[in-house]
Amino acid sequence: METWRRQYRVSLLVSLSPCLFVLLASGDALSADAGRYNVLLIISDDLRCELGCYGSPLAKTPNIDALAAAGVRFERAYCQFPLCNPSRSSMLTGRQPTTTGILGNRTWFGREHPEFVSLPRHFRQHGYATLRAGKVFHGGIDDTDAWTEGGEERIYGDVPLARAEAQRPRTPPERSDRWAASPNDGRPRGDARVADQVIEYLERYADKPFFLACGFSKPHT
Repeated sequence: METWRRQYRVSLLVSLSPCLFVLLASGDALSADAGRYNVLLIISDDLRCELGCYGSPLAKTPNIDALAAAGVRFERAYCQFPLCNPSRSSMLTGRQPTTTGILGNRTWFGREHPEFVSLPRHFRQHGYATLRAGKVFHGGIDDTDAWTEGGEERIYGDVPLARAEAQRPRTPPERSDRWAASPNDGRPRGDARVADQVIEYLERYADKPFFLACGFSKPHT
């Protein structure tokens, strides 16, 4: 089992895509609720389509290429805004930034438009377990109660900026593995912890319909 977990973690880490929906449609991926497919959403931060499946000879991305070959590859899908929170809010509400009015990284869409239903909230309202691991919405501006598990405490959007900054965690060694090289002390860091959480969710919710979103930090600039 531990070997399987390590292999699966590696496959998750190397299968990053800018935004990858995987409809888990095999026999094992159907929930006990017949006919309801499970959904896995994989997001990576700042990854453009410099991938083998888009014709790039530089990046070696065999897992993404295999998924693209077996699924649908979009050639005219573009990021809605050159900033984290506006683009993620746009994608997860299905509305353009000019409609959401979210143009910066410190505004929660739910405060501006409480009538907007996010993608995880829609699934939860229709009987799915909604599970989050890693960065899905922008950090500190999660749609917290849209998730059955994994919702992040919102520190922007509902509290003054100065107090929000004071509450923000300041432990880089525990939060990220991309800021510096460090000795391998045996502790999983950053994206490895996200992958471990995803595996735990997949095992625990195998017999239930779920929408699982996982966000990896790499290759954030």
